[in-house]
Amino acid sequence: MPVYRYKLIGVNEAYLQQEVPGSVLLGDIGPHTYVDITADSDAKADLDEAMELKGFEFSEQDPSNTPGQKAAGVAAASMPICYVADEENSSKTGVEYTQKLSLNVEVEETANYLVQWSAEVRTDVKNIGVKIRVQLDDTTDLAEMIWDPDYHFGWYSPMTGFKKIELTAGTRVIDLDWASSAPNKSVHLRKVRLTAMKVP
Repeated sequence: MPVYRYKLIGVNEAYLQQEVPGSVLLGDIGPHTYVDITADSDAKADLDEAMELKGFEFSEQDPSNTPGQKAAGVAAASMPICYVADEENSSKTGVEYTQKLSLNVEVEETANYLVQWSAEVRTDVKNIGVKIRVQLDDTTDLAEMIWDPDYHFGWYSPMTGFKKIELTAGTRVIDLDWASSAPNKSVHLRKVRLTAMKVP
């Protein structure tokens, strides 16, 4: 899969001038933080959008050096991020969990990671929820919930969450499973995204 490099651009001066009364002048910005993300090529547009919300802009594809190396005289810091997405709509019935999406995280040494998940869910009738479970290595539950869009049945509703965990070295698998909260009742899921980011 391709590797996409993003640069942390930080505060937007135009936005500050709109939000803060009076004169606002943004000073010099220190060394940038660069992030390399391995993702499917068809997820690039969504990745750009997600990273922009975090203050990053796309820099280059398949870079020859690592984020921790200096490039063009600019110091950079390494902050590995893993990302995967499934935009397709899925429908199912039944209360037994099935997997919708999984993310492989290559961990070189024990470290803390912030795991984030999001999706859009929909039910066809009231009083029915979408069961969501996020697991590590198919054994450890990171989260389990019933997302009940009672006031939005027939429409898609956003669902999201996050958790900071410690990952030991090796290939670790994070997956999102889903099911209906009631037998013989259909639920729907789309735009599912999983992210794992190394943090202090």
